[in-house]
Amino acid sequence: MGRELVDAALKWLGTRYRYGGDSRNGTDCSGLVMRLYSDVCALKLPRTTLGQRDYCTGLKRKEARPGDLVFFGSSKGNSSVSHVGVYIGKGEMVHASSSRGVVVSDIDKGYWADRFKGAGRVDGAHRSWAMARGKNDAKPQDPLLPGIHPPQESTVQNTEVAVDLLDVIINAKVDSIFSTQFMD
Repeated sequence: MGRELVDAALKWLGTRYRYGGDSRNGTDCSGLVMRLYSDVCALKLPRTTLGQRDYCTGLKRKEARPGDLVFFGSSKGNSSVSHVGVYIGKGEMVHASSSRGVVVSDIDKGYWADRFKGAGRVDGAHRSWAMARGKNDAKPQDPLLPGIHPPQESTVQNTEVAVDLLDVIINAKVDSIFSTQFMD
């Protein structure tokens, strides 16, 4: 799955930057990530960088694998995020730069290294990707979300299962966010 995300991301190289965009006619950073995960993994991510970060399981820099997301802030000091890219391996990411469009950048040097805020693995992406392709290689030990397990046997078509699984993931994530932010 990670390799497929990287291959898809590299096909966007040269696409111009457009704030609020998510197409080959122009995209911003979160729009690019949202489209890649939709096209490759049949998974709908939030539209904003902050929403995408909150949707992920946090990782340390050294734990990032191709296809994971990498997050950056506009300043060195605080922990807020304002930029996202897709990690492609060897310390590089594909992202939509506001000045250069979709490019590959080194995250371990200079501007990006100074502003690195963390990496994240998209919850449920591997399972959704496997189900959308009709593969049964979604390993049982792969975490989907705590306490959520996809149906083991199903007579419905794989696309329907992927949509049902997506609903389960989204609802669980919303419930999780709601319960942590609005506890009594």
